[in-house]
Amino acid sequence: MGHVAIQAAFQRHVDNAVNKTVNLPQDAGVGDVREVFLAARRRGRKGITVVRSGARPAQVLGDDPLQEECVGGWEYAGNE
Repeated sequence: MGHVAIQAAFQRHVDNAVNKTVNLPQDAGVGDVREVFLAARRRGRKGITVVRSGARPAQVLGDDPLQEECVGGWEYAGNE
């Protein structure tokens, strides 16, 4: 619940709602999603979004956003 704790710390200093998207793995269950929402409510958060990996056919971030994947062949200058 580190995501919600960070949001809570920031939310204390602003008047508007701060929305946080929590990305969960594809195998996350109803209980996992429930816990995110309950943790947000306990901390008085105004906005929280939960997205399970693979929930949509195309997504911006995967399970490991730091891992780079090459789709198709790319030619780089100097790399022949």
